[in-house]
Amino acid sequence: MREPVSVEETLSTGGGAWTFCESGGEATLEGTPVQDSEKTVDVAAGWNQVGPFEEGVAPSAVGQEPSGLLQEGTWFRWDPQQGRYTEPTSLETGAGYWVFATEGGTLDFSGGGSEATASAGAAEAQAKGSAPAQEGPEEALKLNVTDGAGHSRAVYLASELSEEEQKRWRLPPTGPGEAFDVRFAGGFQAAEAGGDSLGAGNGAVLQLQGTEGRATLRLAAAGEELEGRSVRVLGARAGGERVDARLTAENSSVRVPVQAERLHLQVEEVPQEAALGKPSPNPSSGRATLEYGLPEEREVTIEVYDVLGRRVARLVDERRPAGTHRAVLKAGRLPSGTYFARMRAGSFQKTRRITILK
Repeated sequence: MREPVSVEETLSTGGGAWTFCESGGEATLEGTPVQDSEKTVDVAAGWNQVGPFEEGVAPSAVGQEPSGLLQEGTWFRWDPQQGRYTEPTSLETGAGYWVFATEGGTLDFSGGGSEATASAGAAEAQAKGSAPAQEGPEEALKLNVTDGAGHSRAVYLASELSEEEQKRWRLPPTGPGEAFDVRFAGGFQAAEAGGDSLGAGNGAVLQLQGTEGRATLRLAAAGEELEGRSVRVLGARAGGERVDARLTAENSSVRVPVQAERLHLQVEEVPQEAALGKPSPNPSSGRATLEYGLPEEREVTIEVYDVLGRRVARLVDERRPAGTHRAVLKAGRLPSGTYFARMRAGSFQKTRRITILK
């Protein structure tokens, strides 16, 4: 997930750059003084690293040519103490900031020429602090991802999210080295994660970098906020431990395998009542899938019997969380014939016929 950087011999006026310091302190940079008429910076479409000249300025007081050049809410500063990006209350001299431009243009750091605009921008930034001005897209579910060292980032899952809405939640390029970072594929803090199944290419891919120890995903939502929804989490680390969990109001967190780099997340509806769907495909010659739903966490068993009542397979025998799940029968191991899949979950019982043809 790390993004490439280039090594520069010269620092450009108004531009930003990464540098590594062995310890805290101050450094003096010498160069040609910048005139008021030169306090502008050319930016290209995409992410740019820039900063003010002789005095600080509120992000909203930075002049833009053409108007609307910058994507709203995309000013970021790297905090080496916290090891993560924050959204600045003001742009300070001597610091570099990432900002996203929708096209090529020019930024003016002289303050926009309006004291009222600068004051309004400063007040807005003060209220905003180091968190996004908006707590996630409308009706999105919030997930807090925290590693063993306490590094944390909130990400947001929405059942539906337009391309324009998602642009508000762009994140700047990943931090230096293997710094802690969590984001959805494409570099976003919010993503659409609806759909019928992860296997159908739905859901969202969450990328993790630089996590120390085991990371924890916690669903920060009460039951009424979930509105009958759950979040399925599926992932693994290379050559080992897997995670397949469902986050609900009752079971709101899951620990991620050590060194896991990608997780698949999906928002799903929680069934109103227990159910066992028809097997698919049916008849089957290879693998038959049975989908079943639970309105709350329950002990579940799904067993398969032949026409003589003999049990030939046990597909599920464990406690499962609320949501929609799938059980797979490897039909290729059984002779041709008629079989019955029986599900028990509390007082609920249901049987489905399965035909196997070779």
